[in-house]
Amino acid sequence: METNKNSNKKLVIVIALFILSLLGNVLFFGKQSGIKSERDHAVLRMDSLLSVKLLVDKELDQAKTEMDSYKGKNSELDKTLVDMDSKLSASKIQVERLVKDNASVNTLRKKLKESQKLRDECQKVVNDYIKDNEKLQAQNNTLNQSMNKLSQEIADLKEKLELAKNLKAYDMAIINYKVSGKSSKPTIKAKKVNRISATFDLAENAVAEPGYKEIYMIVYDPKGGTVGPQNKKFTNKSSKREQIYSTSKPLEYKNEEVRITMNFDTEQKLNKGKYKIEIYVDGTYSGKKEFVLR
Repeated sequence: METNKNSNKKLVIVIALFILSLLGNVLFFGKQSGIKSERDHAVLRMDSLLSVKLLVDKELDQAKTEMDSYKGKNSELDKTLVDMDSKLSASKIQVERLVKDNASVNTLRKKLKESQKLRDECQKVVNDYIKDNEKLQAQNNTLNQSMNKLSQEIADLKEKLELAKNLKAYDMAIINYKVSGKSSKPTIKAKKVNRISATFDLAENAVAEPGYKEIYMIVYDPKGGTVGPQNKKFTNKSSKREQIYSTSKPLEYKNEEVRITMNFDTEQKLNKGKYKIEIYVDGTYSGKKEFVLR
C-alpha cells in the first residue's frame, strides 16, 4: 500500500514537471515569435521608409536637373532658380533627417507630396520662362523683320536720292569740224574731222550738291575704242574702275539748268562709221549721243 502511494506521488511530480516544461516552452517560443514579429515589422517599416525616400529623392533630383539645364540663360531666371535650388536642398536635408530619426512612413509620404509640389513649382518656373522666351523670340523676329524692311526702304530711298542727285545731260547736239588756222567748217567726212563739238543742257536739280563739277566727255570710235590720249582717266562711280576719257571741263554748278559746249580736238585719223559720245559728271553717267562720219 505504501508502495502505491509513493508511485502516485512520483507520477504527480513527473506530470507537474512536464506541464511546467511545456509552459516554459510555450512562453519561450511565444516570446521569440514576438521578437521576430517586431523585427520583421521594423524591417518592413524601414523598407517602406527607404522606398518613400527614394521617391522623394527622385522628385527632387529631377527638379534640380531640369532647373540646372536652364541656368545661365537669363539673369532674372537665374535668381529664381537659385531660390528654388535652396528650397530643394533644404527639402533633401529634411528627408535625410526624417529617415535618420526613424520618422513614420506617413510623415515621409507627406514630405513626398511636398516634394512633388515643389517640383511642380520648379516646372512652372521653367515653363513660364519657355513661354516668355518664345513670346519674346517671336516679337524679336517680328521686330527684326520690320527693321530689315525699314533698313531696305531706307537703303532704297538713299539710292533713289543718290540717283536724284545725278545731273542729266539732254538735248545734245554734235557738230564735227575741220579746223584750219582760225577757220573752222562743219563736216561729216571722217578723214577731214579734227574737232568734235558737243553742246548739251545740264538739267536743273534742287537736290544735287552745288559747287564745282568736273565734266568728262568720252568719244567712242566705231570699234568701241576711246578716241584721244590713253593716259587721261577718271574713276567711274558705277563700275568703280578707271576709265579713259577724251576731254574734260570744269563747271561751277548752281542747281540751275546750264548750257555747255565741249570741244575735243584730235590729230588722230578717224574712220568712217558710227561714233558715240558719253558725258560723265564727277564720274557719274549723265547722258549720251551717237553720230555718223562718212
